[in-house]
Amino acid sequence: MRRGRGAGVRGIAASDAPMPEMEPLPARGETTGWVEYRPALKAGRVLLLLAREEEIASAPERRWRMSMEAADLSLLKSGRVPLILDHMRAVETLAGVVEEAWIDDGRLFALARLAGTPRMAEVRRLLRERVIRNCSMGLIYKHRLRPEGDGVHIAPWWRPYEVSLVACPAGWLEAPALAGFPGSSF
Repeated sequence: MRRGRGAGVRGIAASDAPMPEMEPLPARGETTGWVEYRPALKAGRVLLLLAREEEIASAPERRWRMSMEAADLSLLKSGRVPLILDHMRAVETLAGVVEEAWIDDGRLFALARLAGTPRMAEVRRLLRERVIRNCSMGLIYKHRLRPEGDGVHIAPWWRPYEVSLVACPAGWLEAPALAGFPGSSF
């Protein structure tokens, strides 16, 4: 079995779709979204809006546009993607797990189950009181080597690998307004 980036991982099916001309290794990026703690959901669940069709997301080296058709949700739907705090990848920051994911009307939603641990009681309270309202999705993506006419690279393939509850998400000043998220009147 191959190891490293791009190598297959046991239990996760890779997409068979052919990929267009792209850089050899995936890049990493983040998107900005919102989180809702709704009483109507199953106990201990939160609804997450993770991305929107054609959102322009920021990455350290370039700007890119993502399409929901290009999303590889296999890992996100597997029940193995962690819900963590502030993109910190330590067991102590584990807040739960993403259980479901779907695309509706050009938007990527997820349902996450919160951990029932005592240390997450404060996070639950902050979610219930609507103090924590933001989330961010860590993802890997491939992009075309040449940007479109507007200088934005197209992401013909992308895969979320973690979801974070955050106080202030990456791209806070641009992403919510561009994506049309609630309360994004900057």
